[in-house]
Amino acid sequence: MLLLSRLFSTEKYYSYKVLTIFKVRALFVILFLIPITSFAQYSVSGENDSKIEYRQIKTDKFHIVYPNYYEKNAQLLASILDTVVPVIGKSLNVSAPRVPILIHSKSATSNGLSVWAPKRMEFWTTTPPSSYAYPFLWQLALHEYRHTAQMQALNVGVTHTLSKIFGEHIIGAIAGIWLPNWFLEGDAVVAETALAPAGRGQDPDYNMFLKAQILDKGRYEIDKMLLGSMRDFVPDYYNLGYFLVSYGRAAYSTDIWGDCLNYIGSSWWKLASFGQTASRNNLNFKNMYNSAIDSLEKVWADNDIIFMREHAYLPSKKWGEKYQQQYVNYRNPIQIDDTTVLALKTSDFNVQYLVKIVGDKEEKLLSLPYLMHSYFDYLNGNILYAQYSPNIRWGQEANADIVQYNIETQETTTITKNTTCFTPVYNQFNQQDSIIATIVTDSLDNQTLNIIYPKTQKQERYGIFSKNKSSFIETIASKEGVTFSYPAWMDNENVFVIETSIDGKAIAKYNIKTGVRELVLPYSYDNMRYLKVYNNRLFFVKDIKNKYQLVSINLNDYSDIKIHSNARFGIDSYYVYDSTIVLSHYTSDGYRIVSTPYREENLNLQETSKSMYFTTTNRKQENFILNYSTIDTNKHFASERYYKFTHLFNIHSWAPVFINAQARELGWGASIMSQNLLSTSVMSLGFKYNFHDKNELYFDYTYSGLYPIFKTNLTFRPRDIRKDLDSNKVNYINWDEVSVSLNTSLPFTWTSRNFYNNLTLSLYHSIHSINNNDIKNPIRLTLFNSLAYEIKVSNYSAMAENDLYPRFGHRTNIRYEHTLTSNYSNIFSFNSQIFFPGFATNHSFNITLSTQKNTPNIYYFPNQVNFVRGVYDMYPKWFYGFLSTYALPLAYPDSGISGIFYIKRITVIPFYNLGSYDSEWFQSYGLQTLSKVHFFRITIPVEIGFQLGYCPSTENTFASFLFNIDV
Repeated sequence: MLLLSRLFSTEKYYSYKVLTIFKVRALFVILFLIPITSFAQYSVSGENDSKIEYRQIKTDKFHIVYPNYYEKNAQLLASILDTVVPVIGKSLNVSAPRVPILIHSKSATSNGLSVWAPKRMEFWTTTPPSSYAYPFLWQLALHEYRHTAQMQALNVGVTHTLSKIFGEHIIGAIAGIWLPNWFLEGDAVVAETALAPAGRGQDPDYNMFLKAQILDKGRYEIDKMLLGSMRDFVPDYYNLGYFLVSYGRAAYSTDIWGDCLNYIGSSWWKLASFGQTASRNNLNFKNMYNSAIDSLEKVWADNDIIFMREHAYLPSKKWGEKYQQQYVNYRNPIQIDDTTVLALKTSDFNVQYLVKIVGDKEEKLLSLPYLMHSYFDYLNGNILYAQYSPNIRWGQEANADIVQYNIETQETTTITKNTTCFTPVYNQFNQQDSIIATIVTDSLDNQTLNIIYPKTQKQERYGIFSKNKSSFIETIASKEGVTFSYPAWMDNENVFVIETSIDGKAIAKYNIKTGVRELVLPYSYDNMRYLKVYNNRLFFVKDIKNKYQLVSINLNDYSDIKIHSNARFGIDSYYVYDSTIVLSHYTSDGYRIVSTPYREENLNLQETSKSMYFTTTNRKQENFILNYSTIDTNKHFASERYYKFTHLFNIHSWAPVFINAQARELGWGASIMSQNLLSTSVMSLGFKYNFHDKNELYFDYTYSGLYPIFKTNLTFRPRDIRKDLDSNKVNYINWDEVSVSLNTSLPFTWTSRNFYNNLTLSLYHSIHSINNNDIKNPIRLTLFNSLAYEIKVSNYSAMAENDLYPRFGHRTNIRYEHTLTSNYSNIFSFNSQIFFPGFATNHSFNITLSTQKNTPNIYYFPNQVNFVRGVYDMYPKWFYGFLSTYALPLAYPDSGISGIFYIKRITVIPFYNLGSYDSEWFQSYGLQTLSKVHFFRITIPVEIGFQLGYCPSTENTFASFLFNIDV
């Protein structure tokens, strides 16, 4: 994943006149977007435990920084990178640059990140059970290092010159504006698939989503395909990008995309569009896009005709069909009696939750937004699952707790704590004791099969400090380089697991008493998941002819292999119930649940799946496969201690623009930015030029490497107020103020079943120096100290993709600040916002209550609460406020002018304000409208709109333009 904001250039099929007008307008947009795009890069991803000491391996090819206990794995990664760096950029005609890599190994999260200001990669190395048939650390190395090769190919000509002058954010900004997401991520997926024996491009899911949409719904308009929709399902840019990049390589040349990057890097200032090259192989993107989709559609349609002809239709029962009017997914079905199925339901319009389907009726049982890997088990009225649990302080550390939920009593029991557990399952052969098998991951990426006897666990509902006493009674470690997933009980002593290694995936049986291993299914690069035992057969989902189908093995004869499904596009999960099979099978409207009569056909697993469309061509072009035969694991790389103190400051970027990343402000001026690799030391220094007032200076520094977070801030700025409370006459008072503050805060974060919670306690000490030369309106305080105490509390219910605000929740800030002088001045503020669900899906009603007490006649502290909209130039001693809003999505247009703008959603927010200014009441009401728009196919949308309101007390109508960009 590459963290940049992106912009597509327009295609070259406009007339010359229109193109000229477009380029003139685009120039102004681009000049405006460059600082915003740069600003979007400054990412602080969180901190690791301050107790961790680090080491580093630093060569001319790569630089790895890792916890000191991770040495063995770091040596393996070094061997991988030593081989990968020279080949990863071959088809882009570059060698990947040396970019620092930071290892996070204490998190239940599995991910990779590439950022370019400051440039770095971050690896969250825990292997997820959903990983394809290749070691996860190797996957990260290929995918993320391809991103660095992309940036190196871009770093030529004027881009290279500007980056030398202004720092690292220049390359990120140019990439963000000119390089589309489908290329950046699609090209990385091509690399991870072409340079390895497995990859996401070879996974059936990469066929399934786009194939189902094109065959059943047809292709969407190009902007919708590239930018997505909030109304309809559109395959993401990883998926679409893989096919577009692959097609470009096959139709033009292997290095066509390298030529495009090189030309953009040297000629972007000419407003070159992506697809232009220095050679004659220029791409017309619209034509290439249509040709690629035409090619895929023909192949998939032909295959679909053959499939429909060769496979007889099976009668099926559809579950909960009346609740499926939109794209929605039902996964992990479990049939508990003749009329009832449990399933996990997800969509963009609702958070993930467990449903009970009885015939045609559907009942919501339990919201599970933090469920890990869409997986749960069921036994005797209890649901068993692993739930994401963040560390209370350290953002890069998280566990996955095993939780049990009783459907009838609605009681929740946390079975494990401070452990990362995946895919827990009950032992159905010992129902009385509810023994559990699960996969446990440690901070060295080692995985073990653990057997838990939860008789002694401590029950809790919402406690976050209670201890847990669950007993791990057996532990079976995997071999080096092997990870486990999806355990399934055979009997009281034997458990099946899927193993993943450099050789692919296999199924093995382990005796939990003796530890003896037996290979059930040999290694292959066809993906597998979801093991279950039923009627002396081991069932699982496997890649069969590029579709996920249900397969089983006879437990008495491993050569007796059957296939039980013939899904058109593939299945996700299943359940075998008496004489039927319940399938979560894919359609163009999402995963749907059907029951079919039990069927089986002989299957020869020696017939491996054919390579996906484009996979063979991409691999021939690269002519390299990363495995143990191509790396030197005997080579030892020198490592040394990585000192945190000597790496506190890393000045990575500077700009002739005012950019205050922490305050999220932009303006005219100049800025310098520093951020260390561990994201514990962040500094910004800036000068802001004001056309009609005195200029401003600021210095911000945050150190978060200890449990308390320390922040210091220095500002020089002009301030003013416009009312003299003594005479109640409008009077202009202005002064210059220098402020120096030190903030110490203690943050606490935790999750409960459906809520994300935060508590922060803060102490501020500030020094203020005031220069006021106005004899008529002198300010009594000129140099003083102040102390402030603040409590912030928030808890938000998890949000669906299309939610405007949390459906339930609140955030409350209480702050008190006072001077340490004889001229005592103080401010007290209370602000509480409460969220409620609206009358329809994704609607939100929220209320804000606020109070503020200030001392305007001595020193007017900056406001800590929002006043009534449309009421200006009021500086009260006491303020009481009430605000109510109702936010609702009005429409999802999915339309615009192709290549210029594309509107995803229009939102309407009526509001009502009421406030007391020293017992003088004011009210206002009005309406906000916002449109979520993509301009010039930039991936990050902009929200633009207007606010119109009326204040009866003053008989004033007020209006304003609204603009927001989520960076």
